[in-house]
This record gives sequence, C-alpha cells and structure tokens, in this order.
Amino acid sequence: MKRYMNIERQEADALLSDFEIHCSYYHIIEAEDEWIGYSHCHKTYELAYVLSGEGEYFGNDSSTKIMEGDLIITPPYCEHFEKEYPDTSFSIIFLNVIHTGKQTEEIEKLFGEQPFKISLKEKKVKNLMNNLSYELYVQQPGFYSMIMQYLKELYIFIYRHIKTDDNAVPEIKKYQRGQSAEITNKVKEYVLMNLSTKINIGKMAEHFFYHPKYLNTIIRTQTGETLTNYIQSIRIQEACKLLSSDMSVSNIAEATGFSSVPYFYRCFINRMSVTPNQYRISLNLAKVEPYDEENERKT
Repeated sequence: MKRYMNIERQEADALLSDFEIHCSYYHIIEAEDEWIGYSHCHKTYELAYVLSGEGEYFGNDSSTKIMEGDLIITPPYCEHFEKEYPDTSFSIIFLNVIHTGKQTEEIEKLFGEQPFKISLKEKKVKNLMNNLSYELYVQQPGFYSMIMQYLKELYIFIYRHIKTDDNAVPEIKKYQRGQSAEITNKVKEYVLMNLSTKINIGKMAEHFFYHPKYLNTIIRTQTGETLTNYIQSIRIQEACKLLSSDMSVSNIAEATGFSSVPYFYRCFINRMSVTPNQYRISLNLAKVEPYDEENERKT
C-alpha cells in the first residue's frame, strides 16, 4: 500500500530555518578527581550537555543537579560554573553559540534571560551529541559544517521539548536557606578543626566541592559577611572563650590562627571594641598581661 500526502512548512520550520547557529567555542570535560569548574560568563549563549555522570550547575546564585542527558542553556553575561559529583565519571560538552538571521530575536525570546535545564535523554539526542563530540575531536575536512548541521537538529529537539511539555524547562532553583545554613555550619566546623592553622579559601571550597566564589556567596547570604570575615569572626569567638582561662594572650593568638600578636590585637579590637586584656578584665579575671602598645604601632 502506498501513502501520499502533501508536506507543508509549519510555523516551527519557519522559525528554525530562518536563522543560523555559529559555534564560536567548544570545550569537552572528561572529569576526574571531583572536578570543579571556575566561575565565569560569556558574551554568547552556552549550551552544556552532560554526556555521562552527575554533577551540579550553579548560575546567578542558583543551583540544580545535572545528570546524563541534561542540557543547560546559559544566556549571555550570566556568571556560572559546574562541578562533578564524586565517583560519577562526569563528562560534559560546552558549546558557545551565536545566532544570526531573521528569527534570531524569536529564538532568543524562546530561551529567555535566565539559565534553564531540559532533559534530552532520547537515544537520538545522545547519538547526535556523541557524533558532534566526535567531529570536534577529529576535525576532519568539513567538520564545521557537520557541527552546524548537528546544532540545527539539536535546536529542533529543544524547540519540541519547550513547546510540547509545560514541565520541560524546570526553573533552576535558588539555593534553599536551610541548605545554606547547613553549609555555613559545616564551614564553621571546618574552621574549628583547623583553628590554629592558616586556612586556604580555595582548598576549603574544594573540600566542600564548591567554587570559592559560590561558597563566599552562600556565606554572605547567610551571615552578611564575606567568607574571609566569617572565618575571622569564628577565630575571635574562640579567642574570647580562651580569654576566660589562664592561657597567655600570645598563646591564644597562636591557638586561634593569628599570624602575630599585634595582628591579633588589631582584629580583636576591630571586632570587640576592646583589647584582649580589657576583655579579660571584664570577665573579672585576676591575671592581666601587660602589652606594649608602642611596639604594636611599630609592627
């Protein structure tokens, strides 16, 4: 039996045909050892497709879990980064794209001004993205034209998901305050465990699998202080507790991670509006150490 039918151009075809996609940059990550990307933004849209594994996406002080088959679309000038979850063999392809042509404005209206995630787990899409990755790797003659063709196909899948499923574009949620408080408490525990040592912000952020800038954002949102100032406030709080003992001021400064006694005095006065000795007197302790203020000014 033969079937005959006319093929007519639909609204979607007009939209998707009358514009061009140009790939200006690509990056493929095959992560190991709990990879964390750096916080950055672009002048173009970025498409990030998870080829395998699981991780987390952070953009505009928001976050969402990402896994194999997820596509994140990040608009221009939106600061963002990604991280890998431990033991997941995380692999992700990043494509920075520029739109040109008559329908550019309509396409970018479709994408909106905030980052969003859609799930494209169909086998066709996975094969398409694997083929695209292969073309980027080998770069045989004509590879750029192949990439443009694959991107056009990808945009058709994106359009179908957005237009046919109201739940296809989940909002990337703001970080919940409860979660933020939990991380703040964990940061405090980390500082207390390393109280007498100099704390490297980068290594501490890596310990929690966060980018330093994002961890700083969480702490600032929760406490009103930068991460550095929050760490210092914890040190001073612990110093206040130790000043109720017979421990010397110099030993307290060392125990709470201050690089020198004069620096400890300056930080303490800035926080408490009194010197450590004056604070100790206020606790009605008999032992008060003399402190050479002239020497402090010289240091």
